[in-house]
Amino acid sequence: MDEYEALLAGGDIRPDIIQWVLSMRIARSPLHAGETIQSSAALNISEIAGLHRVKKLLTDKIINPILRPELHVGLHQAPRGILLFGPPGTGKTTLAKWMAASSGASFFEVTPSSIISKFHGETETLIKALFKVAEADSPSLVFIDEIDSLLGKRREKEDDTSIRMKNQLLQMMDGVSSCSGDKVLVVVGATNRPDMLDEAAIRRLSKRVLVPLPDFDARRVLIRTVLEKQSTGGCTLSDQVRKHFLDLSFSWVPSREKGR
Repeated sequence: MDEYEALLAGGDIRPDIIQWVLSMRIARSPLHAGETIQSSAALNISEIAGLHRVKKLLTDKIINPILRPELHVGLHQAPRGILLFGPPGTGKTTLAKWMAASSGASFFEVTPSSIISKFHGETETLIKALFKVAEADSPSLVFIDEIDSLLGKRREKEDDTSIRMKNQLLQMMDGVSSCSGDKVLVVVGATNRPDMLDEAAIRRLSKRVLVPLPDFDARRVLIRTVLEKQSTGGCTLSDQVRKHFLDLSFSWVPSREKGR
């Protein structure tokens, strides 16, 4: 009996709910002969110019501990929760996908619109199923985009539905810390507004990483890549024109430079 059959046999999660959770999953890809996990993820990380400090930190703290758990025990284990924060469009989602691909983990991408249901009690059921399936599919990364929309600061007149949803999500995040030794599940939250997060959520996302705007060198690489893809008929731009583009791109982000 595989892990999913065990979940069904327990009767706690309906089959349609499990299928819904699996629809959000990017399963770990089988490697071709001679291909390493790191090389299979090269295409993803090449989309993010710069961020060398961020990439190294995520490699040391998340990727390597998942790949070699026997060498990363105690305080050196991968944190159960990590927060990526910074301006919109700087590559937080791509970084999360890269971490999953580089570590050979399954990737579950969650947004507020995908998890919140209009039916009474179903949001809590979906959250519980998400974490149960992710744990069964270990190693896994659960990526929650716009996490401040789900776990924002508590308000004085908050409705019961929002309170139940927050409590269920926080409870499941607590359960991540108690996963058995052979189960690896990391929650990755992303936000543009870390100041709006509830204190309880911040405590559970113990590792916090700023994903900043690209610096001058990163913007130069991004602009060169975009221009090379869009140039036709052998037309090239002078160094002066390229520098003019760079001067204008001070506050640009990768998603904008790619026309997204």
